[in-house]
Amino acid sequence: MDSAITGDKSNLPTSLRRTDDTTFDKIFKFYNDTKVQTKLSEAEETIRQRWELAWLKRSKLMPKRMIVKRLCKKFGISERTAYDDIKSTELLFGDPEEQNKEAKRTIMSNLIEKAMRKALKYDDFKAFEKLTLRYAQYNDLNKSDDLFAKYIKGKKPVAIVFSTDPETLKNQANELMADVEDVDFEDVTHESGKDSEE
Repeated sequence: MDSAITGDKSNLPTSLRRTDDTTFDKIFKFYNDTKVQTKLSEAEETIRQRWELAWLKRSKLMPKRMIVKRLCKKFGISERTAYDDIKSTELLFGDPEEQNKEAKRTIMSNLIEKAMRKALKYDDFKAFEKLTLRYAQYNDLNKSDDLFAKYIKGKKPVAIVFSTDPETLKNQANELMADVEDVDFEDVTHESGKDSEE
């Protein structure tokens, strides 16, 4: 692939100075470019096969250590190269462990949604409520974003210690009560018979 930039490229970033795709770029295009069929060299095809094998084994949740041993034995590469291959497959295809968790969450959510519809159909509101809570739990919808509640939860309770005698406290309370104004009030409670007549 020729670069569109001509002239002196020495001051440009490495990504712009490069005139050819990396092996990763070519393998990425091999899987994702549907318009053009990407041709890989013999060496690139071998790397693609290594990455594909690593990905298939990761998808079956095989431990990385066992995948490395298998890659080393089959392709005659070093352990370091095999670990690099596993990293490259995660960059290319994603992390299968995370994808498996997401897939299981989606399946469980769909099953719960189906059960919720059935509960509504038969007016089983207790079951509907339980299923709604479970659905919220699987999809992390029950986490509160109340910042004040989080702030209060993080604070330790403060112990208040009075360092005075009860008589002094009583005098201070009486002084405070002296500032409180007493007002008249009217009792507005009525007997049930009088309310109905009015």
